[in-house]
Amino acid sequence: MSKYLIFATVSLVLLLSSISSTAVAVAFPQITSSFSASLILAGWVLSIYQLAATAVMPIAGKASDAFGRKFTLMLCLSLFTLGSLLCTIAPNIELLIFSRFIQAIGGGGFFPSATGLVADEFPRSRQQSIGLLTSIFAIGQIIGPNLGGWMITVSRSIRVTSI
Repeated sequence: MSKYLIFATVSLVLLLSSISSTAVAVAFPQITSSFSASLILAGWVLSIYQLAATAVMPIAGKASDAFGRKFTLMLCLSLFTLGSLLCTIAPNIELLIFSRFIQAIGGGGFFPSATGLVADEFPRSRQQSIGLLTSIFAIGQIIGPNLGGWMITVSRSIRVTSI
């Protein structure tokens, strides 16, 4: 596989994780009202992702070294996808929090394994490649709230027109 295709794929995965970590913040009022949840309980929907993702990063880095970067990235992608699916069908706030936790375990493992993959694929331009990869994470954090706000607006207009 081409090293540029690997970089693009890893970048998209990292962008997706970054967007997911911030897009939910603008949906906070809708989460509290839809699930009739207290502010403290609904706050865990936001907090659990950051907490779990941060805790998983060093573990994922070690797993990436021990079991292989590609395997670890694919495992994390599977967990992230499963968590995302569970988030969409969560019938209550407790399951939404649990689903975000699963999503965060996958999302937290992306960065260490992605960085290792990029470093392995671009040994001569390692610093530049990792720098570019890191900037993609920041771009996702900028896109996330905007995309989340747009999705809330669209979902409201769909509900209004269907009623």
